[in-house]
Amino acid sequence: MKKIFLFSIVTALATSCATPQESKVLSDPIAKVSSVSLNKVHVNQLGYHPDHAKLAILVEKSTSPVSWSLIDGSGSKVATGESQVIGLHGGSAQHVHHIDFSNFTTLGEGYVLSVGREKSFPFNIQKNLYTDVKKSALNYFYQSRAAIDILEKYVERPDLARPAGDVSEIVTCYKGEDQNGVSWPGCDHELNTTGGWYDAGDHGKYITNAGISTWTLLNYYEVASADPSIGDGKMALPEAGNGVNDLLDEARWNVEFMLSMQIPDGNSMSIFRGTPPEDLKDLKLRQTDVSGMVHHKITDVKWTGLPLAPHENTSERALFPPSTTATLNLAAVAAQCARVYKDVDPAFSTKCETAAKRAYAAAKRVPDAHSFNNFDGGGPYDSTDPRQAFYWAAAELYATTTDEVFRKEMLVARAALDVWPTPASASPGWNRNQPLGTISLTVALAEDNPEAKAAADAIVTLADGYMTQIDQEAYAIPFAREKWTWGSLGEVANVSMVLGTAHHLSDDPQYLAGMRANMDYIFGRNPMDQSYVTGYGDRPMRNPHHRFWAYQVDPTYPLAPSGILSGGPNNSLMIGPVSSKMVGQCEAQTCWADDINAWALNELTINWNAPFFWSAAYIDYTE
Repeated sequence: MKKIFLFSIVTALATSCATPQESKVLSDPIAKVSSVSLNKVHVNQLGYHPDHAKLAILVEKSTSPVSWSLIDGSGSKVATGESQVIGLHGGSAQHVHHIDFSNFTTLGEGYVLSVGREKSFPFNIQKNLYTDVKKSALNYFYQSRAAIDILEKYVERPDLARPAGDVSEIVTCYKGEDQNGVSWPGCDHELNTTGGWYDAGDHGKYITNAGISTWTLLNYYEVASADPSIGDGKMALPEAGNGVNDLLDEARWNVEFMLSMQIPDGNSMSIFRGTPPEDLKDLKLRQTDVSGMVHHKITDVKWTGLPLAPHENTSERALFPPSTTATLNLAAVAAQCARVYKDVDPAFSTKCETAAKRAYAAAKRVPDAHSFNNFDGGGPYDSTDPRQAFYWAAAELYATTTDEVFRKEMLVARAALDVWPTPASASPGWNRNQPLGTISLTVALAEDNPEAKAAADAIVTLADGYMTQIDQEAYAIPFAREKWTWGSLGEVANVSMVLGTAHHLSDDPQYLAGMRANMDYIFGRNPMDQSYVTGYGDRPMRNPHHRFWAYQVDPTYPLAPSGILSGGPNNSLMIGPVSSKMVGQCEAQTCWADDINAWALNELTINWNAPFFWSAAYIDYTE
């Protein structure tokens, strides 16, 4: 195996920006992470809280316990013990042991676990491990903004500053043939969709992914509005000091964009409705009143290459057809917006509520406008079954208005679901959004409301189901899956969000333990011995798939900022030049590469970083 040398980079940050912990990165910026782990002792490379569980994973063939030692920063042996044999881990084909050193509680830096000649990366035992992480994770959204200069004083390095992209985005509908030869006639309206967040590695903005991402930030405010770290002036944002909670400032940037994607009254256009044909070239369009509906996305008409900063992009952009699911995403988030901003900005709250009701009515009128993978230039976010979104939107509207009409709508939508409550085999996601409505019922309604009680029971039951999975997964996380999907770590973070909600409802510390276990995995206690977060740990992710943070392909572009979560291992949809070559060559939790062209493994997105922020912030807040 090629020898990889490590060195430390300490970045100087503006005083207004969060300072990440010292991070160690690969000396060769374009070096690819080997599929063979550097160490056989896997730890959370950030560290462990002195008063909570401290578990490491040892990759060891022995079927008998082996001795381990904990070495402090001065080289002294401060604790010893024997490992617990777990056995073969199906997700990695590794034979593993557990090293539990929870009883050691002395604060310190530079601890190392040693087993024979094997050593872990150094780690700390300290409190508030995630204070800086949550700030970096939220700053990702600022750096993903369209239509605003990204200023040096709000980012951690000067090279991350950039001019605004898509400063004045007034666009109309796509007109022409799609990838299947179907001709789309366009529309008679144009919208000013300036603003919002770029979704992922490209410059597209997608309503069905913006929905869960924006909701997650607003939900953290609903759950933990008393968290002083998100108060006005606490985050690195240009709005800091305006008298409004910084988290609400950031979320509003995207809420405003989502509102701008709603079609004014009196408009009709040709769209596809109904069950899609087996061959998408056979799509038949139908003239439809689209008043109040929401365009599914705005993207470039053709895929762009990389590197490409947003302000360098001169490609034609267009609105793509409205969909029922996108319309319901706006209805849900706008309803949430109405209650969250009610006392903050009453006029904005009213605007949101009006938009939510218009969108919900439009979705009811056109319940079968679907989106497919038939256009170039952006991701599809295929949406052909809006049942979960109908439930989510109705639940949000009821949670905001307590109107009996919306309660009945919610119950009808719930009855139409395949299953309710959500089973522990699933986690929240952009296309699995029924848990979002259930969570909102628990945080927005009075505790004695029967729907709030039923929702709380459902969330606690779901969280309990996740917690039982710890014993099914040798790496001891509440996430046991045979198949790991695109965005697997986003799923892990969303599981943590559910666990945090259950803790908020019950005050049961087991759920916080589950959240910390997931963080341990994300920051290095995993089969790849890899911190899946940029800028944190001795072996952090460095080369996510991104058009601006593209140092790997062009050193005149910057490395990614700290605090970004990788999509993570994926053995279910291994497409692209890097991951396609790994098919059959890796186990579920080792199908990953730190390569800018491994978009199925190493992409970043707003909907993964949102629950990652939620989890880091909630753990930090509850400590």
